[in-house]
Amino acid sequence: NWFQKVTDIERLERIQNEAMRIILGCTKDTSCRAMRYLLDYPTMEYRILMSRARAYLRVNADTQHPLHLEIKRQKGNRLKRGKSWMGQAEDCIEQVCTLEDIDPGEEWIPVPRAIATSFSVCIELDKECRQHNPLVVEAEVQALISENASEHDVIIYTDGSVIRHVRSSWAFTAQVGGDVVKEDSGGFAVTTSSLTMEIMAVTKAMIWLESQTFIHACFLSDSMSMLRKIETGWARRHWIESLGRSKLTKISFIFVPGHAGVRGNERADRLAGMAAVQSGRAMDQADIINSLRERGRVHDSRNSGESTTLTRLQ
Repeated sequence: NWFQKVTDIERLERIQNEAMRIILGCTKDTSCRAMRYLLDYPTMEYRILMSRARAYLRVNADTQHPLHLEIKRQKGNRLKRGKSWMGQAEDCIEQVCTLEDIDPGEEWIPVPRAIATSFSVCIELDKECRQHNPLVVEAEVQALISENASEHDVIIYTDGSVIRHVRSSWAFTAQVGGDVVKEDSGGFAVTTSSLTMEIMAVTKAMIWLESQTFIHACFLSDSMSMLRKIETGWARRHWIESLGRSKLTKISFIFVPGHAGVRGNERADRLAGMAAVQSGRAMDQADIINSLRERGRVHDSRNSGESTTLTRLQ
């Protein structure tokens, strides 16, 4: 019953409190909230909520999971035991995003062997280029473009921007022969990661390419994390789907240092900064968990009614 659950959580909280005192070497006069802050630990109640959310997101991502079909079904309440763990996970996740905004299926998938040669990654520059003359960096980037693409290929600069607790935005600018042929951007009134927004910029550009006749697209990005992931043979599921719906036979990715004076990158950065806030899916699964963890921190710092037993364990 409910009282039993509360008692179990308090027991787990006491175990965590004792463990934190051992780790930090704190006396019994040190509040548990202070120790959680130092170790970046959530309360046990919130730790359980996040564990349910992680499990729910894993089920959502795995279309072959036995519980995957339960995702879209109405979750009822059990008279004695209360709402199921999936129902509680949904309540938890809806604190930071709507369930409709969670995309079912894996986010990253291995690139199928049949199209493995369609993806290439070029990482020859590094972030130290920011210290160089912008004209020199621009010349180096243009040389890499010439080596990896022809004058008839579409060159797409992407960028993601995040201002914590304010907005997250993405943008891309596409050029052919030096002329801009398409630009787009968008923003969300939530905090995600720069990687998520960079990925979204590529995803939006890929959707646009579905209606174009280009056979080779060359993306220039300042996200080393994204390019390293692609370099190991992984791609976003939506990219693979867009590739199949387009005329593209090859996609190249080139790393460009951000804020180094590269004109295309600077343009994408400005577009992201000016992007209008819109509705729709913004968060990846990692962003959802990070947002829940942040809510847990805020809740812990504001919760002044914590019991004496749990605040100061004697």
